[in-house]
Amino acid sequence: MTAALASLHFTDLYFPIGGEAPRIKGLAASPRYQAIPNDCQSDAGALLAALEAEFRRRSASEPADAVDQRFFAVEHQGVRYRVTLLGGRLGERGATWAIRKPLSPLPQLAALGIPRGFVKRVLEFAAGSRGGLYLVVGPFGAGKTTMASLLARELAIVRGQFVLGWSDPPELAIDGDYPGGGWVRQYDRRDEELADALYEARRSSADLFLIGEIRSPLGAAAAVQAALNGRPVLATIHGGDLVAGITALETYASVSGGEQTRTLVAEALAGAARTDLQFVRGGGRSLSVVDAFFCSETSGCPFRDAIRRGSLEALPRLSRQGHARLGLGESGLEGDR
Repeated sequence: MTAALASLHFTDLYFPIGGEAPRIKGLAASPRYQAIPNDCQSDAGALLAALEAEFRRRSASEPADAVDQRFFAVEHQGVRYRVTLLGGRLGERGATWAIRKPLSPLPQLAALGIPRGFVKRVLEFAAGSRGGLYLVVGPFGAGKTTMASLLARELAIVRGQFVLGWSDPPELAIDGDYPGGGWVRQYDRRDEELADALYEARRSSADLFLIGEIRSPLGAAAAVQAALNGRPVLATIHGGDLVAGITALETYASVSGGEQTRTLVAEALAGAARTDLQFVRGGGRSLSVVDAFFCSETSGCPFRDAIRRGSLEALPRLSRQGHARLGLGESGLEGDR
């Protein structure tokens, strides 16, 4: 008998190009790399064929050295996998397909135990008149995209609002119409296309802009500008903690440097959350919020003041003061399960 990869609990697949054995990570909650189970070998081969076909399709329409060829998503057996080509070009020695499997099906926030106080504040931010940029921060594999997507979907479900998103590529299938009139639409856009996409969308009735991972100056500039223009923007960024995430945003957005960049980021930022994704017994994964803060809409916000001064080291202490209100325990783990 054969089994489908969609039925397995795992996080990553690696297909070395050149004959080496593929590997699977996260199987049965194990952090170790293992061989793909024998009964899934056939489906793994079908997934590999599907991603290679998508890569060829992209290669036919893009320059041979286009970076975005190496980052894309592929649908297989009802699951949308995120694909990265490691090691440069396809023909290079040691090149490897890295494939990430999302949480599927996507659970409800309440089922994950995400603190109600935190979710309430995110929804209030999205409905506010000031706009701003809310960052979801974490290292690779920390559930940043999952958290941002679930929050955007929650806005459509609970508030009946319209979420418009762009990513390179969109990774999770949250598009659609929801009870109460809410709806989500996502589009595949590269960083260099994001500014134009946001400019076009400014005349739309979208209640929230959802931006995939900020990983370039162009993406950062577009996100900050949209936030400064009064739109609520939810975006992810790579960083080991909140300080690292905001530092990365400042670095990407640093076109004028120094104090001016800090001022722009401080004005645009509405807050940030650090996520974590852990293996649990039974082969599943647990998504949590380990740190978070929200900037005040009034003058004298201590978070914005710290960012303007360049005193990011003060953010962890300031954020801990608000953990109880958000439902976060003093240890940084959820206290509202």
